[in-house]
Amino acid sequence: MQQYFQTAAGVAPQIVTICMYCEKIRDNGSNSWSASEKVKEGVLLSHGMCPNCQTAVYKELEILGSA
Repeated sequence: MQQYFQTAAGVAPQIVTICMYCEKIRDNGSNSWSASEKVKEGVLLSHGMCPNCQTAVYKELEILGSA
């Protein structure tokens, strides 16, 4: 699948996961989330949810579901 994500130099770009709520970025090596910094050019963003936002959203959905 990486052949579909080739740059002009022929190197597959880095894929970075960003929280779609708070915009924290996941460090793939340690699986931790930190405040987003300026993302360097040439990376692909993959949206996800950090654990803090996931907990908050699920709690909100439970409240809405029980109303």
